[in-house]
Amino acid sequence: MILSTWLPYIFIGRVMFMYHFFVTLPFIMLAIVSLIKWINEKTKRNYLLIIYMITIIVLFAIFYPITSGMPISKNYITSMQWLKTWTF
Repeated sequence: MILSTWLPYIFIGRVMFMYHFFVTLPFIMLAIVSLIKWINEKTKRNYLLIIYMITIIVLFAIFYPITSGMPISKNYITSMQWLKTWTF
């Protein structure tokens, strides 16, 4: 399912925007929840879930000013471009 919504855009040379992935988002969320449940049942270690949730919350807080369009400095934007292909 994820590939069927992503593959049509792979051959387009323009920049991908977040709204291109909105159709796939519920399926990605379900896959993440299923993976977390499977890992939790196999390992019986709840701290993995806590580490994952803390990581997600921290990354959301770090990237929120950029993705929401808040006025921020150019230095902050360039420091958050972890990959050369990322453009904000």
